[in-house]
Amino acid sequence: MSSAPAGDCAPNVFDDYPEGARGEYVLERAAERLDVIEPTDALPADVLAFSIRGFPAHFGIVTEAGGLIHARWKRDVLEHRIDDRWTRRIARAFRFREFSDNG
Repeated sequence: MSSAPAGDCAPNVFDDYPEGARGEYVLERAAERLDVIEPTDALPADVLAFSIRGFPAHFGIVTEAGGLIHARWKRDVLEHRIDDRWTRRIARAFRFREFSDNG
């Protein structure tokens, strides 16, 4: 796993995401298995869904350092901070039911 230091800009994954795996469908499937939470309530181990090219398509896991672990299409798994570019793209947040008050 690569890791960008906290001050570094997050890598650009927004241009090379596959066209087929996106849209409300992925959010509905995630909500079948995870509890939906407010993005502002996200804690370490919660899952954030991001919009890529206007459609929900990309998921990452929040880290204790306030960062994000995610995989880039056909590239690598990395961790970096959640900067403004990523924050603007948050489509929904989820919590594993094992960690949720609802679970």
